[in-house]
Amino acid sequence: LAMSIMVEQEVKKQRLGEDSTGCVVWPSAHSMCAHLCAHPELVRGKRVVELGAGTGLVGLVCGALGASEVVLTDLLPGVELLQKNVALNSAALGETPIK
Repeated sequence: LAMSIMVEQEVKKQRLGEDSTGCVVWPSAHSMCAHLCAHPELVRGKRVVELGAGTGLVGLVCGALGASEVVLTDLLPGVELLQKNVALNSAALGETPIK
């Protein structure tokens, strides 16, 4: 990656009555990002959808690696965190549209 991707997490936030698994970056996301960075051809120029994106790390890395479009999805309580992390990384994403 030409630039670092940074994401905020909500480690201490309790979502009353809601699943909070999407509030943190899981080790599998780090592994997936490392794999994608080693093989950027998997996403470069392609449309990517990340289902249950949580913090959005994997989708943001796809965008930074040159995906033509990235769609991040999660439950409604997680959308604010996703929007915040997209905004934090706008410079690294270049012209890749993130929805």
